Amino acid sequence: SSAINAKFSIPFTTSIAAKYGTVGLEHFTSEFFENKDIISLASKISFEVNHECKKTEALHGRMTLVANGKEYYHEVKNPKGSIENPMTNEEFKQKFISCAKYARKPYSPMEAESIYNKLMKTEEINDLKEVIKLL
Repeated sequence: SSAINAKFSIPFTTSIAAKYGTVGLEHFTSEFFENKDIISLASKISFEVNHECKKTEALHGRMTLVANGKEYYHEVKNPKGSIENPMTNEEFKQKFISCAKYARKPYSPMEAESIYNKLMKTEEINDLKEVIKLL
């Protein structure tokens, strides 16, 4: 499968989250697409769209896990990054640094942090060429 297909695959991303506790750009490589454990787990995952939910509930999600004849539920009404549950400044910064490793021109964590700090202060910069040079 391709990285773009995987990013929009609920079974794939759910399998990654279950196995690794998080989903990041590092998980969208052939190493993970070909991982037998991930493929096996993803094949057991299905989903349904609740067509009765309101637009304001579009990000809500409910998971049901069936194991040994028992059902377990977990519901998320306001996922991390939503308006109701925004990322902290530190979480946003760490996500930026993590993603920068996978840019067309990869950046080290130190370079990414420098770029991030400048981007967070663009209103104080007289000439944006200063930031563009870093890219």
